[in-house]
Amino acid sequence: MAVDNPAEPHPSTAAVQIAAEAVILASLSEELGRPLRQGVVLLLGDVEVKPDGVDDERSVFAEVFAHIGKLKGGQRHKPSTDALKLIAIRDAYPKARLILAFADDAAARSISGWKARALEAHGIEVRVVEVDPAEREKIEAAQARQRMAPMPEEGLEPPTRGL
Repeated sequence: MAVDNPAEPHPSTAAVQIAAEAVILASLSEELGRPLRQGVVLLLGDVEVKPDGVDDERSVFAEVFAHIGKLKGGQRHKPSTDALKLIAIRDAYPKARLILAFADDAAARSISGWKARALEAHGIEVRVVEVDPAEREKIEAAQARQRMAPMPEEGLEPPTRGL
Protein backbone atom coordinates (compact mmCIF):
# COMPACT_ATOMS: atom_id res chain seq x y z
CA MET A 1 0.00 0.00 0.00
CA ALA A 2 1.32 3.43 -0.93
CA VAL A 3 2.03 5.94 1.83
CA ASP A 4 1.19 9.58 1.22
CA ASN A 5 4.18 11.88 1.14
CA PRO A 6 3.52 14.47 3.88
CA ALA A 7 5.51 17.04 1.87
CA GLU A 8 2.98 16.85 -0.97
CA PRO A 9 -0.57 17.88 -0.16
CA HIS A 10 -3.41 15.66 -1.29
CA PRO A 11 -4.96 16.96 -4.55
CA SER A 12 -8.29 17.56 -2.81
CA THR A 13 -6.82 19.81 -0.13
CA ALA A 14 -8.68 23.05 0.43
CA ALA A 15 -5.51 24.99 1.31
CA VAL A 16 -5.71 27.10 -1.85
CA GLN A 17 -9.34 28.05 -1.19
CA ILE A 18 -8.54 28.85 2.44
CA ALA A 19 -5.70 31.13 1.32
CA ALA A 20 -7.99 32.67 -1.32
CA GLU A 21 -10.66 33.30 1.31
CA ALA A 22 -8.10 35.36 3.25
CA VAL A 23 -7.35 37.37 0.08
CA ILE A 24 -11.07 37.89 -0.57
CA LEU A 25 -11.61 38.96 3.04
CA ALA A 26 -8.74 41.46 2.77
CA SER A 27 -10.24 42.88 -0.45
CA LEU A 28 -13.67 43.10 1.16
CA SER A 29 -12.11 44.89 4.14
CA GLU A 30 -10.55 47.40 1.78
CA GLU A 31 -13.83 47.96 -0.08
CA LEU A 32 -15.68 48.52 3.19
CA GLY A 33 -12.96 50.69 4.68
CA ARG A 34 -12.75 48.61 7.85
CA PRO A 35 -10.67 45.57 8.77
CA LEU A 36 -12.46 42.24 8.97
CA ARG A 37 -10.92 39.18 10.58
CA GLN A 38 -12.13 35.82 11.78
CA GLY A 39 -13.79 36.08 15.13
CA VAL A 40 -15.86 34.15 17.60
CA VAL A 41 -19.46 35.05 18.30
CA LEU A 42 -21.45 33.61 21.18
CA LEU A 43 -25.05 32.83 20.34
CA LEU A 44 -27.77 31.75 22.74
CA GLY A 45 -25.36 32.41 25.59
CA ASP A 46 -22.92 29.57 24.99
CA VAL A 47 -22.92 28.47 21.34
CA GLU A 48 -19.81 29.57 19.43
CA VAL A 49 -19.83 30.38 15.75
CA LYS A 50 -16.81 31.61 13.82
CA PRO A 51 -17.68 33.96 10.97
CA ASP A 52 -14.97 34.34 8.33
CA GLY A 53 -14.93 38.08 8.95
CA VAL A 54 -16.10 40.46 11.64
CA ASP A 55 -15.12 44.05 12.34
CA ASP A 56 -14.04 45.35 15.74
CA GLU A 57 -17.41 47.01 16.37
CA ARG A 58 -19.29 43.82 15.46
CA SER A 59 -21.32 45.81 12.98
CA VAL A 60 -20.26 43.78 9.92
CA PHE A 61 -20.16 40.00 9.63
CA ALA A 62 -19.05 38.18 6.50
CA GLU A 63 -18.82 34.67 5.17
CA VAL A 64 -16.51 34.05 2.20
CA PHE A 65 -16.69 31.44 -0.55
CA ALA A 66 -13.68 31.05 -2.85
CA HIS A 67 -14.91 29.21 -5.92
CA ILE A 68 -14.66 30.04 -9.60
CA GLY A 69 -17.61 29.14 -11.81
CA LYS A 70 -21.12 27.91 -11.28
CA LEU A 71 -21.65 25.85 -8.14
CA LYS A 72 -22.56 22.22 -8.66
CA GLY A 73 -24.12 19.55 -6.46
CA GLY A 74 -22.88 19.62 -2.89
CA GLN A 75 -20.97 22.88 -3.46
CA ARG A 76 -24.29 24.70 -3.10
CA HIS A 77 -24.58 23.61 0.53
CA LYS A 78 -21.67 25.67 1.89
CA PRO A 79 -23.08 29.10 0.97
CA SER A 80 -26.47 27.98 2.34
CA THR A 81 -24.85 26.91 5.62
CA ASP A 82 -22.87 30.17 5.70
CA ALA A 83 -26.11 32.10 5.18
CA LEU A 84 -27.76 30.21 8.03
CA LYS A 85 -24.81 31.17 10.25
CA LEU A 86 -25.33 34.82 9.29
CA ILE A 87 -29.05 34.56 10.06
CA ALA A 88 -28.20 33.17 13.50
CA ILE A 89 -25.78 36.06 14.04
CA ARG A 90 -28.57 38.47 13.04
CA ASP A 91 -30.49 37.38 16.16
CA ALA A 92 -27.59 38.45 18.39
CA TYR A 93 -26.68 41.55 16.34
CA PRO A 94 -29.92 42.79 14.76
CA LYS A 95 -28.41 45.98 13.29
CA ALA A 96 -25.31 44.32 11.82
CA ARG A 97 -24.51 44.27 8.13
CA LEU A 98 -24.35 40.68 6.85
CA ILE A 99 -22.34 39.80 3.74
CA LEU A 100 -21.91 36.60 1.76
CA ALA A 101 -18.81 37.29 -0.37
CA PHE A 102 -17.81 35.36 -3.49
CA ALA A 103 -14.68 35.40 -5.66
CA ASP A 104 -16.63 34.99 -8.87
CA ASP A 105 -19.83 36.34 -10.39
CA ALA A 106 -20.89 32.93 -11.76
CA ALA A 107 -20.54 31.40 -8.29
CA ALA A 108 -22.59 34.23 -6.76
CA ARG A 109 -25.30 33.83 -9.42
CA SER A 110 -25.60 30.16 -8.39
CA ILE A 111 -27.53 31.46 -5.40
CA SER A 112 -30.86 31.98 -7.11
CA GLY A 113 -34.58 31.37 -6.80
CA TRP A 114 -35.97 30.97 -3.31
CA LYS A 115 -32.49 30.96 -1.75
CA ALA A 116 -31.71 34.39 -3.21
CA ARG A 117 -35.07 35.70 -2.02
CA ALA A 118 -34.46 34.30 1.48
CA LEU A 119 -31.06 36.02 1.64
CA GLU A 120 -32.67 39.28 0.58
CA ALA A 121 -35.48 38.86 3.12
CA HIS A 122 -32.91 38.41 5.89
CA GLY A 123 -30.84 41.38 4.79
CA ILE A 124 -27.85 39.35 3.62
CA GLU A 125 -25.85 41.06 0.90
CA VAL A 126 -24.33 38.90 -1.84
CA ARG A 127 -21.11 40.54 -3.03
CA VAL A 128 -18.53 39.60 -5.60
CA VAL A 129 -15.03 40.65 -4.62
CA GLU A 130 -12.45 41.04 -7.35
CA VAL A 131 -9.43 38.77 -7.01
CA ASP A 132 -6.07 39.17 -8.66
CA PRO A 133 -5.82 37.13 -11.92
CA ALA A 134 -2.96 35.07 -10.44
CA GLU A 135 -5.08 34.22 -7.39
CA ARG A 136 -7.97 33.28 -9.66
CA GLU A 137 -5.68 30.91 -11.59
CA LYS A 138 -4.60 29.25 -8.32
CA ILE A 139 -8.23 28.66 -7.35
CA GLU A 140 -9.09 27.27 -10.79
CA ALA A 141 -6.05 24.95 -10.70
CA ALA A 142 -7.01 23.70 -7.24
CA GLN A 143 -10.58 23.07 -8.39
CA ALA A 144 -9.25 21.08 -11.37
CA ARG A 145 -7.11 18.93 -9.05
CA GLN A 146 -10.07 18.37 -6.75
CA ARG A 147 -12.19 17.10 -9.66
CA MET A 148 -9.66 14.41 -10.51
CA ALA A 149 -10.81 10.94 -9.50
CA PRO A 150 -8.41 9.12 -7.18
CA MET A 151 -6.54 6.19 -8.68
CA PRO A 152 -7.31 2.78 -7.14
CA GLU A 153 -4.62 1.46 -4.84
CA GLU A 154 -2.26 -1.13 -6.26
CA GLY A 155 -3.74 -4.60 -6.14
CA LEU A 156 -7.33 -3.41 -5.84
CA GLU A 157 -9.77 -3.61 -8.70
CA PRO A 158 -11.70 -0.46 -9.56
CA PRO A 159 -15.41 -0.62 -8.78
CA THR A 160 -17.65 -1.81 -11.60
CA ARG A 161 -20.88 -0.16 -12.68
CA GLY A 162 -24.26 -1.69 -13.25
CA LEU A 163 -23.68 -5.34 -12.40
